[in-house]
Amino acid sequence: MEAVYTGYLRAQTRLALQVVPPEVDVLMGVPAYREGSMHTDAETVAAAVKGIRLGVTSAPGRRVGAAVYVDFAATPRDWEQYMACWVGA
Repeated sequence: MEAVYTGYLRAQTRLALQVVPPEVDVLMGVPAYREGSMHTDAETVAAAVKGIRLGVTSAPGRRVGAAVYVDFAATPRDWEQYMACWVGA
């Protein structure tokens, strides 16, 4: 399931980059919520960041960010994955 979610974020990132004007920065959401989510094993920070990174390759030079949603619900593991996969990569 995690690989499917990565592919979904890749596709959504590519779509966003196609429809948002080049002069506008794109900010993609990275899930850190648990309550009410049905796929917490698949919708991980690491899977989301991987998908966003894969999607960005279709538009080199575009400014794309990854925002943790919601930051107050993020666990230490979520932040560890974010720092390793987005910030540190």
